[in-house]
Parts: sequence; structure tokens; C-alpha cells
Amino acid sequence: MGHVNTTAKKSTKKYYILAGIIAFIAFAWAMVWDFGRGAIRDFLRNGIAVAAQQGTNINCGAQDISGFPWKFELNCTPLIIDSKDIKLDLSQLTATALAYNPGHIIVALHSPFSTSIAHAGTTITANWQEALTSARATTEGITQLDIDINRLKAKITTSDLPIHFSVASGEVHLRETKNEQDLEAAIVANAARLDVLPFNSPMDITSRIVLKSGANIIKNKPSSLEALLQHGPLTFVIKQLNAKVDGVSFKTSTALRLNPNGYLEGDLPLTVTGAQNLSNLLEPLFPSGSSLPSTIQAAAMAIGTTDSNGQVTANLPISYRKNRVYLGFIDLGPQQKLL
Repeated sequence: MGHVNTTAKKSTKKYYILAGIIAFIAFAWAMVWDFGRGAIRDFLRNGIAVAAQQGTNINCGAQDISGFPWKFELNCTPLIIDSKDIKLDLSQLTATALAYNPGHIIVALHSPFSTSIAHAGTTITANWQEALTSARATTEGITQLDIDINRLKAKITTSDLPIHFSVASGEVHLRETKNEQDLEAAIVANAARLDVLPFNSPMDITSRIVLKSGANIIKNKPSSLEALLQHGPLTFVIKQLNAKVDGVSFKTSTALRLNPNGYLEGDLPLTVTGAQNLSNLLEPLFPSGSSLPSTIQAAAMAIGTTDSNGQVTANLPISYRKNRVYLGFIDLGPQQKLL
């Protein structure tokens, strides 16, 4: 019996030691988490103070940091950013990072949303069902950014006219390329509508585009395309671009340049399937009575091939030269300035 009691005491002692170790680890982790929460608060406070000195007021309403033990969750209800030129108002922002992987941040954005850009005379208002953003960052800045949004409805008001835009679901994925200099973007828009393009059915769009020397945009160094253009033309490599609307499909892959004056330059070889419907599709985009839609369709029908279902596929040589758009030798008119 004495031997049994000694063994039981040793086992009990081991459990106490194990429990003590677990309690110490839990206490230490709680201290680390609380330190992390304090660091986040200090970072926000200092960032807001620096922004205020530079003329930008940031208001994180009902600020709260929670998520113990495995994550940090920051809530702002609402988030308001007000500077001399830009004002932004978001109903609620929830940013979450795992405590053991703080370089990966997931942000839930809750509508309604509004922003105004004074120098451009532009106001944007938007509502959506769900919007999530995922960002991966290093000490050098953001290297990967993903945005998913569902049931988006937006209104863009400029000095000219209001523009309404909607999309059933959309995705934007931005990545540094392996050389850490270029920016690759993948964009998907399902059932998209833009009221200045009065098509009968919504558009479906998928694309993969590389912006040469554009990786610094997601790091906010520089903060815009305009800043990049100060160093010369920008090259967009379109690896894939597919669009479908009103029974007509478009496909291309090419490289285009955006010049500092805001106009495109280069060739856009466009494969069109359903070319027999081009005239009806294009008519709303041209002035009333214009013969260009029927001319474009006639050219496509002349060089295209017809399959067993009566679908005509044609390769159209679109080009951007001297601020104008051409189909082969046909002048389609002036370009719209992009910037």
C-alpha cells in the first residue's frame, strides 16, 4: 500500500506542475495580447495625431479593440476621414488580425458609404450586402490585396451628370509580381450594369492585367497613377480580358501605354463572337443617326467566320493613336481622356 501511495503522490505532483506551466503560459499570453492591444491603440492615436497635423481628421467612432485570445479586432462605428480635398464616411469598419500572424489583416466594410473629392467635383455614394478586404503586409508595405463585394449599388456624381453602377458580385485581387516591381491585377465583375452604357442585359467581365513598375501603388508610394505618370508612360500588359453582354463576347490580350496626357496608345486586337449583333449593341454608344455601328458590323461580318449556330467570330484590329480610336483605317472618333 505504501508503494501505491508514493506513486499516486508523484503523479499528483506532475499534474500540479503541468497545471502551473499551463497557467503561466496563459498568463504570459494574456500579457502579450494586452501589450499588443496597447500597441495598436498607441499606433492609432499617434497616426491620428500625425494626420491631424497634416490637415486630415480621422474619427474612429466607438473605437473598440477586442478578440482575446487569438486575434485583435478593431471596430470603428463610424469611420470618418476628412481632409482638405477628400471626405470619406463609412458606416462601420471591422479589422481583424490573428495575434500570431499580424501581417494578414481582414477588413469587413459595412455600408452605407460616401466620399467626396473636392478638386474633381466628384461625389460617390454606395451600398452593398457584404464587402471583405484581405491585405498581407510586410515592413515595406502591402504586398497583396484582395477585395470581395456582393450586391453593390453605387452612384457617382460629377459636374456633368450622375452615373449609376451596380454589380451582383465582384472581386479585385492585387499582387506584387516576383520581381517586386510590377503590379498584377485580376478583376471579376458578374452582372455589372453602368447606366451610361445602356445595354439590355448586364455585363460579365474577367481580366488579368499587369501594370509595369506599378507595385508601389498598393504600398502608397506613390499613391496614384498620376504620380507614376510623372516619370513617363505607363505600360499595361493585358494577359486576359473577356467580356460578354447582349449576346456578344469580346476577348483580347495585348499591351497598351497610358501617356502622361491621359490618353492610350497601342494596338488592341479584339476577338468578337456574335458579331452579327454588333450594330444593335453599339448604337446607343454613338450619336443618333451615326452610321458607324453598322459600318463596324459590316466590317466584322466581311472578315469573320460563321459557325454552325450562325455565330460570327471576327478579329477586329482596334488601335489608339494620336488621341483617337481606329478600326483598321476607319476613324471611330476621339478617345476619352482617362486621367
